[in-house]
Amino acid sequence: MSLQEWLSIATKGLAAEGRERVRREIEAHYEAAVEEASEQGLDTEVAQPTALRALGDCGKAQRRFNRVFLTEVEEAACKEMLRGNGFFQTEVGSWMMWSCLMIPAYTFPYNQMFLGQRWILPGLCGIALFVFWHVFSQSLSRFLNIPMALFAHAALSIPLTIALILCLLHGLQWASLISDRQAMVAQSDSVFLVPFILSPSVWVTFRMYRKVRGHAGGTATT
Repeated sequence: MSLQEWLSIATKGLAAEGRERVRREIEAHYEAAVEEASEQGLDTEVAQPTALRALGDCGKAQRRFNRVFLTEVEEAACKEMLRGNGFFQTEVGSWMMWSCLMIPAYTFPYNQMFLGQRWILPGLCGIALFVFWHVFSQSLSRFLNIPMALFAHAALSIPLTIALILCLLHGLQWASLISDRQAMVAQSDSVFLVPFILSPSVWVTFRMYRKVRGHAGGTATT
């Protein structure tokens, strides 16, 4: 396998900017390895395969690059979402909507309505929230250029901060009930439900936040 064949597999599906960045960095790393091997007395025919093997498996490299850099599908989805005011409306509006939906999710009289199956409505809300943020993160997690990335970096702090504050408030509520065992038992569902529902969205948002924040400084060889 040649270097270009390795790169074509490793950068498959990446957006143009990410693909070019990976190619530049890998080619520079490869050339430096070949030069170092040549200085040690190895022939070029031996140095080049050695340097290529040092790059590792191209399939694993592709998965690693897809976690760090934009893909073509995500780039197209992000451009569509960021057109006009769609990003801000989706970002803020969705969190306001889910915050409102979670109120009946943990105060509803489940015992009377679902014959003791208290997990049904919270479970449905949790599944819906997880699916929403999974789809949302796939379209929003990476951006084409640095200005877009910086804009996304600032905007993503909104839902992440809201999620952390809500979890903190419910943690404080749980702490206040520790001294009153009867009240803790009565409120245990509402105390633990919201962090449970929020945890998938917090994880996905934080992961997306790290990727967008590191977009300008990420490298292909680290």
